[in-house]
Amino acid sequence: MLNDISQVPATPAAVSLAATPPGAMSPRELRMQGVLARLPELRDLTLQIFPGKVETEVEEDPEIDDYRNLVFSVEAQGGFKEIHERRLEWYKQTAELLGNDVDLIVLSIHPIP
Repeated sequence: MLNDISQVPATPAAVSLAATPPGAMSPRELRMQGVLARLPELRDLTLQIFPGKVETEVEEDPEIDDYRNLVFSVEAQGGFKEIHERRLEWYKQTAELLGNDVDLIVLSIHPIP
């Protein structure tokens, strides 16, 4: 059993919970900056899979300090199965583009008739 916390290996979750000095960016904020730098690519990818209206916004969780996600809101035509397949393709391609940072983005689909 480890009694000294300094011996515990740092995991991404542990690092993001570590105290961040005032004025410094937390690891999650640094990751979000990297995602935002790829916004044009992400938007183009989204438009390829969900042509039409695409809106983006950074959503913050007021209950969790430093917890923000980049939300892509899209309108999608088609049946449930087709929209679901496109959703899976979107997550597959965004994961290839962002790697582990894919957990910072969210897809919100609004089906239209």
